[in-house]
Amino acid sequence: MEFRNVFIVGMEEGLFPSFMVSESMQGLEEERRLFYVAITRAETHCFLSYARTRFRYGRTEFANPSRFLHDIDTRFLQTPQEAKKNRHADEIPTGIRRERTEPVSRESFRKTTVPYNASPTNRPGINFKTGQTVEHARFGIGEILNIEGEGENAKASILFKNAGNKQLLLRFAGLRVVE
Repeated sequence: MEFRNVFIVGMEEGLFPSFMVSESMQGLEEERRLFYVAITRAETHCFLSYARTRFRYGRTEFANPSRFLHDIDTRFLQTPQEAKKNRHADEIPTGIRRERTEPVSRESFRKTTVPYNASPTNRPGINFKTGQTVEHARFGIGEILNIEGEGENAKASILFKNAGNKQLLLRFAGLRVVE
């Protein structure tokens, strides 16, 4: 069975191959075989992707590209234009990073200032209330309809003007009260 397009996502160490098989040669080879089978089911295109960071278990984790990506001859890989434009100078065409060869300049570590009014208001000690108008970086302006839970587990149901109803954990939402 073949498919015109095949998408293989999560091509990161710990996901594919899974961290549960990374110590077992037999398990690793089985996942490599599954990867090969997935690729060979693509009739026209096979899209491979990985994330540089993932938010898991309440924290951001940095991810390394899957070792399986290194098995593919670069002649068979195409990097999308947008990815090429945003790629760092120290990456090879597959998007897999290599060690930096030049020293980092002091300018890259300049201090930046954030205006006070741009900081999120969901810090400890700030209480949100039903009926408040809030702003979210992605969803825009909305009204808090309901709040469930307390502290780190507080979750709000917010009706955004352009994004509809969303359920957000307040500790991660980055909301700003609009006055």
